[in-house]
Amino acid sequence: MIRVLAATALATGRLGELEKTLDGFVAGKAALTSEDAVHNADTAALAGFWDLAAALVADLDGESVPVALRQRIEMGRRFRNHGDANFSAHIINMPQDQRRLDLSTKLFAKMDISLKRFEAVDGRRLPAFARNSVISTRALPDLGAGLIGCALSHIGVWEEVSKGTEDYALILEDDAIPFGWAPIADIVGQAPGKELYFVNERMSSYSTTGTLAGVSPVWDVLGRWPGTSNGWGLDGYILSRSGASKLLAAIEKDAIIGHMDGQVGSYCVPSVDTRVTGAQATSQSVRRRMNSGLVLDAVALNFPLVKQQNFGTSTLAAVSASRN
Repeated sequence: MIRVLAATALATGRLGELEKTLDGFVAGKAALTSEDAVHNADTAALAGFWDLAAALVADLDGESVPVALRQRIEMGRRFRNHGDANFSAHIINMPQDQRRLDLSTKLFAKMDISLKRFEAVDGRRLPAFARNSVISTRALPDLGAGLIGCALSHIGVWEEVSKGTEDYALILEDDAIPFGWAPIADIVGQAPGKELYFVNERMSSYSTTGTLAGVSPVWDVLGRWPGTSNGWGLDGYILSRSGASKLLAAIEKDAIIGHMDGQVGSYCVPSVDTRVTGAQATSQSVRRRMNSGLVLDAVALNFPLVKQQNFGTSTLAAVSASRN
């Protein structure tokens, strides 16, 4: 029950209520089990209440608190209200999901980031002719209307980024929330000049290798996966203005080949003959269907900036899964 109270308040965007609940937990933390304290500290960290998260685990021994949670708390406390001037932040959101937009806006504001909403394309509302015209003749099977809409949504954001004045853009889907925060300039500084940085949890390495810093080549990340069942994910990535232009030029030649996260991921690896995992094999299957031959200079953040947190049904996710 203790855990449910905090998680429910976060899921419904009642951050004021959540803060009061967490304050109460801190005041009575002597009565909490270590597991409950860690769980509620994780919820506090996701909500951007970094000081409360730190207080909840302050008296626990080192082995009781995951190293990743301690790092998230430390990063959040250090970098909150540390906005970056030369980047834009875009969030893809369906009109029906105002609650998700409100929650994301509140959470990223704690990091001094103002989100620009891009209204997601509902592929189900597009004429069949329009949908068919953007699909490659060499596309993978089972490309439904929802996937087409999701792809067009990201393409629409790329167009905005390519026309902007900022060097980099943070692009989010509306089920992404802050996880381990750091200024965009610091992330880019770890691997200067890259065109795309995956910053989502699914493309990170910390859960498979325990690595809590640095970046990895995308090919290496795919090589650590046992398969592709969890999806690659475009819920959070940083894209340079030049990278956006290159993606748009490639899409003109390639059209939509498959799931856009897999297609973008495949643009981030070379064409090779040797592959180990299903994810690497999928990337090569997509690359063989390309006309552009694009290889983006890309990396994945080892410790993620954002995490996909699906609080109930996401219209964007539901529509993306639709084949109608």
